[in-house]
Order: sequence, then structure tokens, then C-alpha cells
Amino acid sequence: MKPFKIFFRNQLLAWELATNKPQKIKDPKLYALKEKTTNEYFKVLNNDSALVTKLPLIIGRYDVNTAVTDLPNFPLHKYYAHVSRKHAIIYEKEGKLRIKNVSRHGTFLASTKEKISDREIEDGDTFYLGKTNEETFVMTIKLKEYTILEKIINWMTKNSN
Repeated sequence: MKPFKIFFRNQLLAWELATNKPQKIKDPKLYALKEKTTNEYFKVLNNDSALVTKLPLIIGRYDVNTAVTDLPNFPLHKYYAHVSRKHAIIYEKEGKLRIKNVSRHGTFLASTKEKISDREIEDGDTFYLGKTNEETFVMTIKLKEYTILEKIINWMTKNSN
């Protein structure tokens, strides 16, 4: 499996992953990482991303009452009320990364707001977990690193209309 990055938009997740301490915070977007952390599945890189190094990656809301066997290996803060304890799974099949929704709350492709059940992940895909708005956990998956020149060309191509 080739490592890939998950970028997330809520600073509370990054802080939660780094400190491994559940927090009650009114405005989680104001908080940044205080430490970096790692486990066998991912390494937090900075305030807004993690490098995934092992699959399957089980994404879910961390709850101290969750049975040890049901704990997600990519734990989200309990602030995300619409994210299930076991919400989505990122796995590899036939050399391709896929995401599978395993929650009644749903996993949505942000560009179309389409609810997905099991889908191949494309570079740059953004997903909402539990809701289709910015209040929920939002993640963008980057499968490859781009050079500065490639980033400029991509930006120019997108904005040439």
C-alpha cells in the first residue's frame, strides 16, 4: 500500500489526535496541534493532515464507553454527533483505494452531495461524514504529491474558463 494523506478542516480533530485527550471546546476551529503523534495506521503531520500508512482505516467517533474491539483506528472527537463510532472504512481492493460507508448517518461525496455506499477514491476527493455541510467532519484525500509546477498547471487549467 502506498501511503496517502487525509486533510481535515476541523482543528479539533488534529488536536484530539495529537494529544489523545477528549476535549469540550466551544469553538474547536480555534485550536491547533500541540504535539505530533503516530500509531500503526497514521501519523499526524501538522494542524490539518495525517499520513495514512496502513489499511484498513476505520474512521469513527471516539467514545470512552466504546468497547475496545469496536474502537476506530482513526478516532474523531465526540463533538461530531453525526459521526458513528464506526462510520467509514478506507481499504484497498485490486490496487485501488476505496471508501465504504458503514453508518446509518451516511458518507457523502462533497462535490455532488451524493450518499455513497462503496466507492473508489480519486485523488482530491472530499467527503462529509454524517451531514452534507461544514459542521461535520470533512476530509480530502490526496493520493499523490504534486510538484509546484504541477500545482500551478492544475490551478491554471481549473481557472482558465
